[in-house]
Amino acid sequence: MTAAPEGPPGPLSESSTPVPIRKVLADGRWALRYTWRTAPAPAALLIAAELVKSLVPAGLAVVFGGLVDAASAAASSGPGGDPGRVLAWVGAALGLSVLGGLTKIAERHAGRRLLDELEVRLTGDLLEHAASLDVATFEDPASLDLLEQARREPAASFHLFLLNALHVLGDGLQGLTLAAVLVAVEPWLLVPLVVLAAPYGLFQWRNASRRYGQETRYTTRRRWSQYFVHLLTRAPGVTEIKLLDLGPLFVERFRGVASRFRDESSRILWRTSVVGALFVVLSSIALFAVLAHLGLRVLAGQASVGSLVVFAGAAARLRAVVEETLTYLGSALERGLFIQNLRAFLALSPRLAPGRGRPVAARGAAEIELADVTFTYPGARKPALEGLSLHIRPGETVALVGENGAGKTTLVRLIARIHDPDSGSVRFGGDDVRELDVADLRRNIAWVLQDFLRFEATAEENLAFGDWRRLLGKRREVEELARRTGVSGLVESLPAGYDTWLGRMFGRQDLSAGQWQRLAIARALARPAPLLILDEPTSSLDVRAEEELFRRFREMAAGRTAILVSHRFSTVAMADRVVVLSEGRVAESGSHAELMGLGGIYAGLYRLSERMR
Repeated sequence: MTAAPEGPPGPLSESSTPVPIRKVLADGRWALRYTWRTAPAPAALLIAAELVKSLVPAGLAVVFGGLVDAASAAASSGPGGDPGRVLAWVGAALGLSVLGGLTKIAERHAGRRLLDELEVRLTGDLLEHAASLDVATFEDPASLDLLEQARREPAASFHLFLLNALHVLGDGLQGLTLAAVLVAVEPWLLVPLVVLAAPYGLFQWRNASRRYGQETRYTTRRRWSQYFVHLLTRAPGVTEIKLLDLGPLFVERFRGVASRFRDESSRILWRTSVVGALFVVLSSIALFAVLAHLGLRVLAGQASVGSLVVFAGAAARLRAVVEETLTYLGSALERGLFIQNLRAFLALSPRLAPGRGRPVAARGAAEIELADVTFTYPGARKPALEGLSLHIRPGETVALVGENGAGKTTLVRLIARIHDPDSGSVRFGGDDVRELDVADLRRNIAWVLQDFLRFEATAEENLAFGDWRRLLGKRREVEELARRTGVSGLVESLPAGYDTWLGRMFGRQDLSAGQWQRLAIARALARPAPLLILDEPTSSLDVRAEEELFRRFREMAAGRTAILVSHRFSTVAMADRVVVLSEGRVAESGSHAELMGLGGIYAGLYRLSERMR
């Protein structure tokens, strides 16, 4: 059985090269600046709460030591001893305990506020940047991996990175204050602390690097997992999968992809747990050995009982703090992968050169000219178009025909500057499209796509989206559009008419494929653009709907230049001129009658289509 292209068959190597410290610090600074610009008040409260919280344990250890000594002194002076010092220490302990509890509440409040603010800002920035990129970016597997890494719960990942980084700083400060208190009581504590903490910190750093590399390598595999989930849980593909009984095969492939990730993650997790347990045992033995030594000093009268209490409480907390700090450090480094990928995605630039940004001059029917155009898709072995030249006169209706892969759709994509040619030029209204403002160019093209979208929106909005700046929220204009394009009867037959919410995703009204296509055609015709492109506009229409569309086509195309891409020869015969593409070149050009008389490629394809009817 052929496996899915999920990567090398054996276990992936685990790089133990530490993450470069400069890169980690640069990503951290960027994240903090971004956070501060997004929500300065919650960020400041979170930092302040973390700092205050980190000082409370050391303060409590000192206060409890003073309380024990004060209580011992009061008890030794007899029943009439002064309780003032004892009560003062109790008050101090109460204040610190309340302060610690309040800082935790403030930390939770600020953290939630910060997450909400980041959700809005970060996801919005990602979507805004994605909208600025070219179509080619979303057709490149490497860019898709980067997009997948950046969009996986961006706010939550970003927020977790920040919290882990703050915990490292807060726990580090807490550890330093606790260590200062303990060293003042027993200087020998520094020896086991350094001996054990240094190698454990290095391990966490290297372990985070393994996770870091693993996540990068596994992005493609995650996309495969999502692909199988999509196939088996989304309506469009379920019918064919059921009929072909592909469910067991795809479930097996999903498990193969997912289990490899699980197994390799399990090895890293097991290593982390073993080393973590070893650190807990050894550090506990070392600290309590020092505690035993201090206890013997108390018995010998060389130290006070209060110092023993201070050391016992602070030592136990310090061991946990060191472990937490290093664990948070490893987790922050892992989450740093997200920051790196996010920055890399936001740094992506459109692949099309911006040009001079001139507005489109054509206001009537557009003149289109392609001169010696060659274009090859990335990764393709041969050009989709090679040395193609074509001139379309203003107001002319041209049909593009040819076998699959002949270059029909590629040609119209170049006109709309979805891609730039490798060589040659494409001119719109006399101007090279590379010199025009891309957004303005596309506003001057009305396009019915072969793979049109089915928007989860009302029927009115589905129509208005074709020229949303002009039509959105204007019912009367949308109704007029529906009437002119022949879909008013369809829309008015829906349960709530123009207010009917369409689509399956949210459990509302769905349409047949043909009905969706009729709405898509009407949506494209909403824009009064000088160029109209119809790419396989009748693929889902029945004969009656197709006949109605082309009965209205002449009316809708009046005053425009029109390009019709179709395999249905009954529709292309109505064009002013038919252009036959073959292997990326113009093979024949002329009217239907002229090409039939020529007896070439077009005549052969036309007769074949007639026999197939």
